[in-house]
Amino acid sequence: MPLPRDIDTLRREGERSLAVFLEGCARRGIEPRKPFSGRFNVRIDPALHEAIAAAAQASGLSLNQWVEQTLRARAEEPREAA
Repeated sequence: MPLPRDIDTLRREGERSLAVFLEGCARRGIEPRKPFSGRFNVRIDPALHEAIAAAAQASGLSLNQWVEQTLRARAEEPREAA
């Protein structure tokens, strides 16, 4: 199969592939989304690690609680259209 030569063709092929995938999932009764465990590892600068640990402690929270609250607040902010 030849490769798409431009972004519009690539986008259309991607949309077709996604539609075929979702149709196949529906026929088989498969949930197409991956379940998340609620755990992930993040590599950050040690100075940032120290700063957020201090912010968490100052807030009376564990590092995990502080990160979760901060990420939740950020994720719930309105997003700009691309």
